[in-house]
Amino acid sequence: MNDIIKKFLRRVQSSFLISYKIRRNLLSWGGISVGSNTHVKSDCYFEGNYICIGNDVFINHKCSFYSYNDKSSNISIGNNVTVAMGVTFCTHTHRIGYSNRRAEIGTVSRPITVGEGTWIGANALILPGINIGKGSIIAAGAVVTENCKDNCLYAGVPAKKIKEL
Repeated sequence: MNDIIKKFLRRVQSSFLISYKIRRNLLSWGGISVGSNTHVKSDCYFEGNYICIGNDVFINHKCSFYSYNDKSSNISIGNNVTVAMGVTFCTHTHRIGYSNRRAEIGTVSRPITVGEGTWIGANALILPGINIGKGSIIAAGAVVTENCKDNCLYAGVPAKKIKEL
């Protein structure tokens, strides 16, 4: 399926008029791997073809998934994950350049992995190359800049481990 049709399907799926079952099918037809019994709410944005969402996942409104079209920018969401509203997953960034242009032209991509059973709070930002362990909680508004261990609570900007669960 060509990229124009995929982008069209991804735009249509974001409508509040579409049921979660139809939305799941539109995402799949648009090249996103979506597991069974997964609910993706309206107004979510998906960019790129290497996004894999597990089974029994809940993704609330206005979440964004930014992946380039190569395997180095894969976003993988495990089973039984809950993603609150407004969460952003971004797999690419720029290298630091010279003073006349700090964001070097061209990007660097690194994958994001979210372990099973994780809960990500509202408006969290997950940066490139992050691995969030199984059963973790990422607090609302956290900016995740480093890997997170299994069964721990992370909060803050940048996100730090608050406690083991």
